[in-house]
Amino acid sequence: MKRCPSCKGAGEVGVFVCGSRCECRTIVCDVCGGVGEVTEEKARWILDGRRAIEARRAMGLTTREAATKLGLGLAEFCDMQFGRADPAPLLKAFRIEPTREEPLP
Repeated sequence: MKRCPSCKGAGEVGVFVCGSRCECRTIVCDVCGGVGEVTEEKARWILDGRRAIEARRAMGLTTREAATKLGLGLAEFCDMQFGRADPAPLLKAFRIEPTREEPLP
């Protein structure tokens, strides 16, 4: 298990919420589900997803443009970029080697 990169192991994150009024709140981390840790596989997915985001931006593509070019739905594409799903199709499309070393502290 690795420390969650989103909440830094705290299990919760601060967010800014606007409804009838705007305020800061603390919510359970959606990356680790509040436990403060992620699996080795999820840690690699997160790192590889970040690398895919960098590659997409370097190509000058929006998220929607890249998803359309790859024949993926927007939600599916975003899940891959943010480590919620295996980003292997993005790595292949953007010609990125998958992470093999220890990705996160």
